[in-house]
Formats: sequence, structure tokens, C-alpha cells
Amino acid sequence: MDYSEDNEEEEALINLLALLESNDEALALLGLQLAPLYEEAFRKKYHCNPESYQTIFHFLVENELILLGVPLEEQTSLNLHEATYHAGVKTPQVLFEAVSLFKKLEELYISHTPIEQIPAGIFELKRLKKLALFSNKIMNVPKEIDNLPSLQALDISYNLLLRLPPEIGNIPKLEKLALNNNQLQFLPSEIGLLSRLRKLHLNENHLQTLPETIGKLEQLEELHLHKNHLRNLPEAIGTLKNLKKMDLSLNQLKILPASIGNLTTLQELRLGGNQLTALPKELANLTNLKQLHLQFNRLKKLPESFVEMKDCTIRIAGNHELKLSKTLSKMDNIF
Repeated sequence: MDYSEDNEEEEALINLLALLESNDEALALLGLQLAPLYEEAFRKKYHCNPESYQTIFHFLVENELILLGVPLEEQTSLNLHEATYHAGVKTPQVLFEAVSLFKKLEELYISHTPIEQIPAGIFELKRLKKLALFSNKIMNVPKEIDNLPSLQALDISYNLLLRLPPEIGNIPKLEKLALNNNQLQFLPSEIGLLSRLRKLHLNENHLQTLPETIGKLEQLEELHLHKNHLRNLPEAIGTLKNLKKMDLSLNQLKILPASIGNLTTLQELRLGGNQLTALPKELANLTNLKQLHLQFNRLKKLPESFVEMKDCTIRIAGNHELKLSKTLSKMDNIF
């Protein structure tokens, strides 16, 4: 049977289903002969059998997770977080298996479940704009992640991810990527292909370095790397011309590249809890910087160029060998 014949058969089955569902008498008279045909037609349309559909429907209605009067395949938002976390309700497994029946979903939230893989049906949701899969037990992101052309926000925080596939760079509309509290040791170079990315959250992972391609994220406004194992930063970090917030606290940084002084839109820079012994004088070029956190490093002195940073609050507590020059010691914004 060729592809056109497959389509014709599927269309015939779905038409049969529509006829049966609109005719209570015909549905009641199905009998054993038509029952298998009805179920096959149902599967073609809803991606699950009638019993599973009923299980899913009753679960969603009982937990007030859908708009009543709107068919499941017409729903645009599904938030399982409210039921599984706040109400402590166990989501039926069949819902994960048949998630593709929600064909017009734009927002999907799944959290606090034992799932170890991203349900395959999610990659059929071509209208999906926001996908939140935090606090599960997901161990990998499949290459099919690039089958979501409309995706703008992806959150897979608080899982067990070890790596990301190169295909992560093939999500053209992605603006926010949150991968906090995983076990990532490196980022693929393809991360730099996310030309619309504005927020990147990677707190509490095992990253030791960043790819040079991170400098290609020219629209990036926030970069969060708190509590990783970073020992250095690439020179390309200085090309993030729209960056406003960068958190590098609780890493193992010993030195900063001079290019960091090129981040002239930066407003907040967190460097506390590293192993910095000196700072580049180019930090004084950050004319829009309002907050500079340097607590608990190994600094012995600050660059004299910091005299130009009168509008920036500079926090230096916990640097036990730090001695300020006479000029800097008179500044009331350094403490």
C-alpha cells in the first residue's frame, strides 16, 4: 500500500468515526463486528483508544485542568503542575502517551512526575510556544527537540540531564532556555545558533567551560551560571552586546578576560564565591553597571580605574587580604 492509500484509509476511518459519534443509535448498534473498526478510527484521530481517552478526559475535568466545552484537541494550554504538585494528584500514564491529541497546545507544563523521557508525542505539537518540564527525572533531550518550530520558552530544570543534543541549536524562535539544577558538564557549540535567545539559565550544573560560540548569542540579556565549576571564560563573552545580567557566583574562576569590559549594557555582575586574585581594569568601562558582587574571593587589590565607577555598588566583603588604595577607600559605594 503506498502513501496515498494510507492517507485514504485514515481519512475513511476518521469519517466513519465522525459518523458514528454523531449518531447515538449507530454507536449503540456497533456490536462486535464494527467495534474493532471504531477503535481503529478512534486511534487514528485521537492517538489513543476510547478507554484511555475517557481516563484522560475525566482526570482533566476532575482537576479543572481544561476549559469545559472545548474539545481536547482544541485546548491551547495544559498545566499538569497544578495537579501533580499542589494537589498531589498522580497524572495517568496514558496522558503522557497520548499528549499529541492536544494538537493546538501552545503551553504545556509537566512537573513532579517520575517520567525519565520527554513524551514522544510532544514533538508533534507544532504550535507549542512554551514547554515546561521541570522537577521530573528526565535524563536526556532527544534530537527531535528541533521538531518544535514555534517554541519560544523551554524549561527542563531540576532533572538529571547529562548533555544536550546538537539539535538544541535548531529551534529558531527560542527566547528563553532554562536548564537549572541538572548535571550538564558541557554545552554543544550549536548553542550559539539560538539567534533569538534572550535568557539562558544554567545554575547548579557541572559546567567547567563555555564554548566560544556563546559569543554569538547577540540578543542575550541574561546569563545565569551560578554554582558550576567554571575555571575560565572565553574571550567571546565580550561580544554579548545586549547582556544586562550575568551571574557567575560560586564557580572556580581565577581570572577574567579583558573583553568583559566590552559588556557596556551590563547592569548587574555577580562574581562572589570564586578564586579571583585580581580584576581587569576594563571593568571600569561598564558604565551602566549598578551592582558588582565580589564577595569571598582572594582579591588583594582593586584596579584604580574603579574610581570611575561612582554609580555602581561594589561589594567586597570576605576578601581578607584586600587593601584599598587611599583613593578607593574614600568611595562610599565600595563596602
